Amino acid sequence: MQLMKNRNIHRAFLLMMMLISSLSGYSQIEIDGIFYHLNSDKKEAKVTFHNKPPYRKYRGNISIPSTVSHNDTLYTVTEIGYRAFCSCGLLESVTIPNTVKIIGEDAFYECDTLKTITIPEGVTTIGEHAFEICRDLTSVTFPNTLTNIGKRAFDCCEKLTSISIPEGVTSISKDAFAGCYNLASIYLPETLTSIDEGAFTGCEKLNLITLPQQLTKIGIFAFYGCNLKSIICKSITPPEISENTFDFSRDVNLRVPKGCKKAYEQSEYWKNFKISQM
Repeated sequence: MQLMKNRNIHRAFLLMMMLISSLSGYSQIEIDGIFYHLNSDKKEAKVTFHNKPPYRKYRGNISIPSTVSHNDTLYTVTEIGYRAFCSCGLLESVTIPNTVKIIGEDAFYECDTLKTITIPEGVTTIGEHAFEICRDLTSVTFPNTLTNIGKRAFDCCEKLTSISIPEGVTSISKDAFAGCYNLASIYLPETLTSIDEGAFTGCEKLNLITLPQQLTKIGIFAFYGCNLKSIICKSITPPEISENTFDFSRDVNLRVPKGCKKAYEQSEYWKNFKISQM
């Protein structure tokens, strides 16, 4: 009930922001069926939504070009802006050019029919809620240039089955993959140092997770509600966790580096696992 309430509040906020944008007089250009905000100083273009009534939503297969021309000036497309494709329930696919650096907050929020997405090399940031409630999303490919995945970026992507987070990412944000019930395979990069609150909570199909060596902190509820049977933790020093980071009601085996078993046995909460050495 609370989750539904939060989502309704979020939708109301988005509607309000769309209305504010439509009244603000912010210039917007439509080129070949896609709307842009143009930065004349930097010669950059940001993909956006249609901000004046009657609102038009994207549908079908969209291919975003790497450059657009307006008034004899060429602009490079560098960003998919805030709520650009939000709630486009008939959107089937989007091709993103490798000139894009940022996928903004709520960019693809609640795109129910979006099934796969390839995020190209060059993208460094995926904003908060960017792909939240994309219920049909089964596959996402991350670029090696990615450094930041925002809060709830893939929350409730119920058909997502596997992810491989690239080297260079140092933190998984709060609730980033929460409620991805069918997520059964996760690769975490060796550069990862922290996993925030609720990051993978409710990933019921997840049986095994390997935690990288540089990891120092895992937030509350990060893996709560996962059906973990085995954890491999490469860190020599036990990462900081809380009582509810994992679901300790399940019978979970923990493998740790050779010579580190005692440290884990003496560590609060880690000692609750069946601990063995690699």
